[in-house]
Amino acid sequence: MDRTMKNFKVIAIALISIITLSIPFIFTFANIPKNSKPDNIQKIINLKIIDSKAVDSIEIVEVPDKRIYKEGEVFDKTGMIVKAFYSDGTESTIDDYIVDKIKPLTIYDSEITVSYQGKEERFFIYITNDEDIEVNPNPSNKKYTLETSEGITRFEIEDSDISAWLSDENIKTKIIERNDASHGKFLAGIDKKNLGESKLNFILELKYSAEIIMYVSYSQTEKCKINNIDISSMFAFLIDENKNIGIDGQSMLNSRKDITKWQLIKYELFTLPKGKHTISLKLLSNTIKCIPNIDYIDFQTKEIESTPVQPPIDEEVPPYDFHSLPQYQYITSDNEDPDYIYNFADGVFDLSRPRGNILDFSDSVKDSNNYVIQISSSKNFDESNTKIYKNLTEKRYIIKHLKLGQKIYYRGATNESELTNSKIYELTVNTIGPRNLDIPGVDNSRDIGGYKTTLVDNGITKQGLYFRTGQIDDINEEGKRILIENLGIKVEIDLRDSYLNTGPYVDGIQYYPIPIPANTEPERFEKFEKEYYKVFNLIANADKNPIVLHCVAGADRTGIMSFALMTLLGCEYKDIMKDYLFTNFSTHGMRSINSEFIHWWEKLDLYAGDTKADRCKSWLMSKGIEEETLEHIRAIFIDNYKEKKVSNSIKKSLKLSNDKFLFAD
Repeated sequence: MDRTMKNFKVIAIALISIITLSIPFIFTFANIPKNSKPDNIQKIINLKIIDSKAVDSIEIVEVPDKRIYKEGEVFDKTGMIVKAFYSDGTESTIDDYIVDKIKPLTIYDSEITVSYQGKEERFFIYITNDEDIEVNPNPSNKKYTLETSEGITRFEIEDSDISAWLSDENIKTKIIERNDASHGKFLAGIDKKNLGESKLNFILELKYSAEIIMYVSYSQTEKCKINNIDISSMFAFLIDENKNIGIDGQSMLNSRKDITKWQLIKYELFTLPKGKHTISLKLLSNTIKCIPNIDYIDFQTKEIESTPVQPPIDEEVPPYDFHSLPQYQYITSDNEDPDYIYNFADGVFDLSRPRGNILDFSDSVKDSNNYVIQISSSKNFDESNTKIYKNLTEKRYIIKHLKLGQKIYYRGATNESELTNSKIYELTVNTIGPRNLDIPGVDNSRDIGGYKTTLVDNGITKQGLYFRTGQIDDINEEGKRILIENLGIKVEIDLRDSYLNTGPYVDGIQYYPIPIPANTEPERFEKFEKEYYKVFNLIANADKNPIVLHCVAGADRTGIMSFALMTLLGCEYKDIMKDYLFTNFSTHGMRSINSEFIHWWEKLDLYAGDTKADRCKSWLMSKGIEEETLEHIRAIFIDNYKEKKVSNSIKKSLKLSNDKFLFAD
């Protein structure tokens, strides 16, 4: 009996243990759909057990088979493998993760976010259009690889002979190439001795005007794989030697265990017109240690309409205003949003030139096959300031390069003998700037004069002293005549990199190369003392020697130098901003106040002065420019400005010798 009871107790305990251990499985099976297959049942059992553990991280082990989509398609996760890593050191493949893109994809979708129990991972996708762009190397005929697929154009640096891509063959720059995991090669930088001396250049040839987003594939080196690296301090990309392509969002290259894994860095959207463009890759000065590797560059494009969209307007531009329709709409608008400029210009089409003032005499002259017009600054049409234009085919004439607020008189006839008896018309040019110009062979040209200044009551900055333009290498004979005869320019300041300083370009205009290297935006506020000193000492003589100042595009280096001058002269913020953004009417890409403008405007508040104009003066004095020089600049640009007398000041900055300025280097 004792043995029977003992056996019964053992059996009872065993049954209780089995039932207790089976409870989780009973609940699990209770939640399994009736139509589940055996392999699905096993997965559900595994997941229920795993759910009790904390998830440390997830990893996308394999990206989906499809990563290139046309707009309107739906994301397809086929081929994607995701793993979860748990607090107890275990891992498992999961398929109940969540993706954030479930609606049809748009051209602005660039990445997929995968999430699981509060953890996230991301990877890039590409939304394409039907057309592509072509990538061509420098004329070296060296081997390179190019892959193109549905609007994504890839410049594959692997297997390229990078040494053939130097921007200057006279500089013996050593390009470092390292072997990668697939036994190919990738760009790893420029050796320490040659930092900043040359760039890697290649050519983009666009079949259409386009918005472009660039993705660059980077990886860590074995030496530095445990570090997070800020790519923005390592590499810089330039378009056409003038515009820096900024990084859009995350700029950190993350540390990793496996250096064969790449990380894509997304760059800001930029616009380019149809044709060939130079893309330059520059190694920055603080990249001596732990230079990361570049494997390939992807370009995602979206075609821009062949003609810019213009908002409707109730009436055309009045004859007293010389701006084109989109320019007139922009500068006369009360909208103070800086991005409002993009409704009229996006840096792709050359819309920078004025329409000109229309001199119409149709209501006083009979029909003919030939007309003449007489234009004068005097109502008496004195010979000294009068011009006659012949062989007109219409009863009107378009005149350009008049100053803001300038008054002229004109009269038309069928021949010169009838002019004295013709009706006299009067026209006063609009006072709203900028005074943009039409100089053949030069774009993005304007006079920074004609704006209100707060330094004197009812003050206006003088016109005809300082002009800003794009580079003038391609100026033709008519353009040269306009610079000298119409505008009276005597000095050219060239801010481009030294290897581009190949002037003079116009006989009779004194050429001053004062190079400020491209892609130095982060350094331009604090550095370049000698360059500012030379430029502003030349400006101090602009009343005797009017200036044209330019870089490549007349946008960034030129824009910020003009910004400093206009701020010194007490111009209003809205006028300085609109003049700065007017570059968007040229072909040199989109500009915004978030590039350099707003940062400089805020940094000026670190300097002494009650007004922004005086704080700008203090900042320029920190560059070594004498206060007397800056006061003299104000006096020659602003009527009735009382020049502040500075005691014990030396006027060395204004000395002239043989028509050349002396600089204290």
